[in-house]
Amino acid sequence: MTTSRAPTLADVLAAVSVMDLPGTAVRDMTSALRKVGTVLGRSLAEIPADPSKLGPRLEGIAPSAHGISQQRWQREKSDPQLQLDAQ
Repeated sequence: MTTSRAPTLADVLAAVSVMDLPGTAVRDMTSALRKVGTVLGRSLAEIPADPSKLGPRLEGIAPSAHGISQQRWQREKSDPQLQLDAQ
């Protein structure tokens, strides 16, 4: 009997790292994923890659409490969200 586990942001990071994307897109997406893990205080392997669960968690974050501008936080949040929606 095999059990499947839900994908995590670590899985998304692994997928992004091998994508053939233009310019700095891979760097930007990997940076955004890592920032989300840092802000949530969890390793990417502990964060489910489920937009319906991740979105509300990210909405409750005060970027200034983590030394991040509101504009940068909007970008950091949107990159993983776009990636999750594409899966």
